[in-house]
Amino acid sequence: MAAAAVEPQRADPPNQVGLCLGCRHVRIVVARAGDRYYRCERSTFDPRYPKYPRLPVLACAGREEPAAPG
Repeated sequence: MAAAAVEPQRADPPNQVGLCLGCRHVRIVVARAGDRYYRCERSTFDPRYPKYPRLPVLACAGREEPAAPG
């Protein structure tokens, strides 16, 4: 079974994750064992960003708020 994505708001406390929590480029990957990995989708097209940044992320020039629904 493949890893599933979960909503960032329900994953880890903000002080453990940092700026990734709530960023439009984050994708949370949950392993079978329940471990959570925060994948930066911006790394797909911009090599300046690590695929799985070290947490907590305290500064990030590429952070963007999620797009407004609708």
